[in-house]
Amino acid sequence: MANHWKLQLNGLLCRSYGAQKLQWVQHQHGPASWEVIALIQQVEYGRGTGYTGNAAKEDAARHAYTTLSRQLGY
Repeated sequence: MANHWKLQLNGLLCRSYGAQKLQWVQHQHGPASWEVIALIQQVEYGRGTGYTGNAAKEDAARHAYTTLSRQLGY
């Protein structure tokens, strides 16, 4: 079952900083190699990799969600 990390991260942001504070930086390193960085208020909260941009974004969202939820005490 998918965890939908981007959706969970947006929900957590809405309860804390506001979803508009989230930015994504994407880099393609080859035909099937992506890296995405999740920034919240210009600070890196998560970095992910994947075979597609969307997979890398989900991975970055998972890391950002974990970091932010720890920081907020959830």
